[in-house]
Amino acid sequence: MPKEILLQEERHQFLIDKGVSRAVEWMLEHVTDASILGFSVGGTIAWKFAQKKQNIEKLVLVSSTRIRQESNRPDCSIQLIFGEEDEFKPSMKWAKEMDLSLTLIKDNGHECYKNWQLIAPYLLQWF
Repeated sequence: MPKEILLQEERHQFLIDKGVSRAVEWMLEHVTDASILGFSVGGTIAWKFAQKKQNIEKLVLVSSTRIRQESNRPDCSIQLIFGEEDEFKPSMKWAKEMDLSLTLIKDNGHECYKNWQLIAPYLLQWF
């Protein structure tokens, strides 16, 4: 990440342009067996890592909207959680094509993960 102070939109663009691939490369060097809980872009990183790495038991991804652009599913157990009102969540068509289901949190958007009391019951189902 650049050392200068970036606006949220600039940080997001940096992560998309360079940070995701750098994070995946780091994980490939340092992570072996794993179950991964990822939030937002962290979930996208986990997805891309699991596509390249064996021995990933489980992915639980919350508000990881960029996975909607993926066409190859990692070979592991995958749980997807999104706010029902998140305009960038994957479509049901995409989920069906990937043989996945989406857990939708009613009356919430992308940042549903910021409310731990709200998402904890969903996470406890899988860990």
